[in-house]
Amino acid sequence: MNEQPTVVRLSEAGSVNLVGGKGANLGRLLRGRFPVPDGFAVTTAAYDQIVPARVPELLARAPGGSAVRELIESVEVPAELSVAIRRAYRDLGGGAVAVRSSATAEDLPQAAFAGQQDSYLNVIGAEAVLDAVRRCWASLWTERAIAYRGRQGVTDAKIAVVVQRMVDAEFAGVLFTANPVTGARDEVVIDAGAGLGEAVVAGVITPDHYVLRKHRPKQARRGRQDVAVRPLPGGGTEEVAGTSDREVPSVALKKLSKLGKAIERHFSAPQDIEWAWANGQAFVVQARPITALSEPPRKGQEYQMVTLAELLPIRPYPLDSTTWTGAVFDAVRQVQEPYGKLPPLDEWRREEDGVVVWWDRPMPKPTPRSVLAIGTMFRLIVRYNPRDMWADPLRTEVIERTRTLEEQDLSRLDWTELHAGLREALGVPLAVWQLRLYLMRTFLGVGYVFVVLALLGKKDRLNELYACTGSITIEINRAIEELAARVRADDELREFFASHEPAELLNAIHSHPFAAEFQGFLDRYGNRETVSVVLASQPTWRAAPEVVLSMIKGFAAPPPPRTGPAAVLREQLLDHRFLRPITARALEMMALYGRIMEDTHFYMTLPLPYVRRVMLEFGRRLTEHDLLDHPEDVLHLRLDEALPLPGRREIVARRKAKRAALEGTPYVPPDRPPQTEIPDNALLAGMPGSPGIVQGPARIIHGPHEFGRLQTGDVLVAHATHPAWTPLFQRAAAVIVDTGGPAAHAAIVAREYGIPAVMGTGDGTTRLTDGQAVRVDGNRGAVLPAE
Repeated sequence: MNEQPTVVRLSEAGSVNLVGGKGANLGRLLRGRFPVPDGFAVTTAAYDQIVPARVPELLARAPGGSAVRELIESVEVPAELSVAIRRAYRDLGGGAVAVRSSATAEDLPQAAFAGQQDSYLNVIGAEAVLDAVRRCWASLWTERAIAYRGRQGVTDAKIAVVVQRMVDAEFAGVLFTANPVTGARDEVVIDAGAGLGEAVVAGVITPDHYVLRKHRPKQARRGRQDVAVRPLPGGGTEEVAGTSDREVPSVALKKLSKLGKAIERHFSAPQDIEWAWANGQAFVVQARPITALSEPPRKGQEYQMVTLAELLPIRPYPLDSTTWTGAVFDAVRQVQEPYGKLPPLDEWRREEDGVVVWWDRPMPKPTPRSVLAIGTMFRLIVRYNPRDMWADPLRTEVIERTRTLEEQDLSRLDWTELHAGLREALGVPLAVWQLRLYLMRTFLGVGYVFVVLALLGKKDRLNELYACTGSITIEINRAIEELAARVRADDELREFFASHEPAELLNAIHSHPFAAEFQGFLDRYGNRETVSVVLASQPTWRAAPEVVLSMIKGFAAPPPPRTGPAAVLREQLLDHRFLRPITARALEMMALYGRIMEDTHFYMTLPLPYVRRVMLEFGRRLTEHDLLDHPEDVLHLRLDEALPLPGRREIVARRKAKRAALEGTPYVPPDRPPQTEIPDNALLAGMPGSPGIVQGPARIIHGPHEFGRLQTGDVLVAHATHPAWTPLFQRAAAVIVDTGGPAAHAAIVAREYGIPAVMGTGDGTTRLTDGQAVRVDGNRGAVLPAE
């Protein structure tokens, strides 16, 4: 049997099993005559010579891998291997090199393993190279690398080491040959910083950000570069403080863009490339497939996709898709039927083994019936007076139906009765969407106001007039504020809330009269969702009362008084005496639009606690039959699979692994509608959601469990919001949201409270840092550094 080489020239590196993912990709690029610094690879055969046979025993003793790392870092490199590495280093010309890990399970199409193993820059001297190689071997056994391999289902990984000539870069960074945020294949995204690329890759700085289309800049945004990583004369690197005002030359951007697209063609897939620029030339130091690239929306769907990004902030479970989520979207499909045919729900999403990998929103296809759509709309406008919605018997029926379902003792029902109750609940979304037909006449009011504003040269201020005055959302927010005021006024309660975490508070206050008041609040409003109105798998306030207690705990001070600019604008519109009656009626229609949208959203949530209880009851019974490990595992089954049959546990395990592998991969592209012109120094660009300009510390809130972190005067930064978040708006100085537009809940409620909002920033939660001082310009849809 032929022995595998322990050291190979990088230009000859080919097999992933021998040189790892990074080494194999760089070898292909060198053979394709791309500008890759020359070098060599210390192969996995060399790793096999030094890896201790006692790895399983050492991992059992120290699961974090520390014992394995200590052993590898102290191992004596075999003499023959040491000579081979020294010779390869000498043949390369000696001097400064970069020593990078190249595991067999990294830089692959299905998993990047980015940053899981170590790399060392500006290594000088043969002894230093040998030491860096040893440390790269050991980095395969860091706690984070072990955990990442576990999540990806990788059980047998080896590691090679790539050694390349060092590039003393003027600029360096990362290039994506497709837009990783929107999925657009015709855009190139470049992040750049002065000095070595480690500052960009490690997140030490906020890089300059460029988006190019057809190799021409489409968007440029300066970052915050307080430090640069530079090589030291004797080896190693240092962080040099000082703000850099140098920008990547336009010629470099164009060359990098063309180079990136050429590499994409070479690998026949979009690439994530690490690059360096020195002496007027671009160098490639790493290339790998983009593993979390969404599919771009079809032209004209951007606004719809923003809506989906709000509705589906987490990937729906199979039981979601085949119950509540499916019922909500199928109701949308049926209501839109008169205006164009939509395909069945199964064609809206793409699944692999029952796990959603992509969710689309198809455009309606015209049918012969569509030519009658104008007549249908006219009849609906005449028939449905928005003022009458709250007296509609259908509204009463929805409330009574869900109240009856809530009274059921699920443990006493057989499987047939459980399914019957679930079917009853799944009929609610269609009824609620029928209530939204009362919106039709409000659109006339919106159109009239738009025309008046256009004549006044103020059409860009239309969104300011949308409000939700008198809605259940505002009612709930006031109720929470009343509970918070009750806590502030009671010394004993104040002490309870100050000394306990939200999850502990319910038990701490159980004997206090406040507990009954809080329970009354949950009885009235506990159906409010914590994550999304279309995801019954996630708990409501009734199932997770700590979410509300967290808000009350955070409301230590009364809310600041506010007056929004909308009141002034309304008065200006009503100033015209002859038009006042019709203008007043149109403004009323706009107000009713906001109230109907918010209230029907609340009615949609009424069955959520019941549907989730049914789901978990399925899971409880399957767990009792020893078919599942935990009741929540049932979420990984489709409705027709949630039956007492063999093989349930295996289905769940398979889908859990698939879901973990898809973590971080977009399933709905967070694309954004066109934005307004923004200043060059903007940190973020979005859409105006609510007017005003405010400064404050950014407070990044990732979910309901963090609501208590928001303090009065903070700028709320979130990926997506829904009505359950809006009580926070009473304390926030402004709102920044990754998704959504001017008609989103966050924007409507922000206008109601008179605070600025910037919507659809795409990546505000990742680009901003918690506590960072920012200036929110809701007039232009921009976030800037605080002045």
